[in-house]
Amino acid sequence: MVAVLFLIGSGREQPSLIDALLDIRCHPARPTYEIAPDAPLLLYSIQYPGLQWTPHAPDTLAGLAEGWAREAEANTLRSAMLHTMRLSLLGATVPPSDPGSRNGGSEAAGGLTIPWRELLHRAGEGLPVGGWGARRGKYLPVLERPTADSLEERTATNEAKKARKEARDTGQVAPARA
Repeated sequence: MVAVLFLIGSGREQPSLIDALLDIRCHPARPTYEIAPDAPLLLYSIQYPGLQWTPHAPDTLAGLAEGWAREAEANTLRSAMLHTMRLSLLGATVPPSDPGSRNGGSEAAGGLTIPWRELLHRAGEGLPVGGWGARRGKYLPVLERPTADSLEERTATNEAKKARKEARDTGQVAPARA
């Protein structure tokens, strides 16, 4: 559902899509769409009534802290490297994808070029967080996409598998596959 919210937030879908997807009479099976990335999600608190969390032994917590420190260092270094690579490209130019297009580029070395900085700006327009959900080509609305199996279809498939396993375990002839 978070993926659908990203699509709505980016303007690719209308908010009414939520109500449509929740109406299982009209849409008994989920349309296929890319699952939202888990990277921005952070679980920071869990509370259960009547349960008190007891800290682990100091060496366990020290190991956890060391693991977090290693991850933080690796991510900081990766971020710095990516930032440096991006900065090194801001002055670069590339040929346009459409040779007849004159998208603000400049004549250089016998042909039109476009500053990479401009392409970077264009690529980020209208994209959800982190560029997630960016697709090449024409956008296909969620309700026009193929669907996964409905609950009834999955139940029938699981029951058939169970029947075949039971037949195999008891030495009986397995029922034919549907």
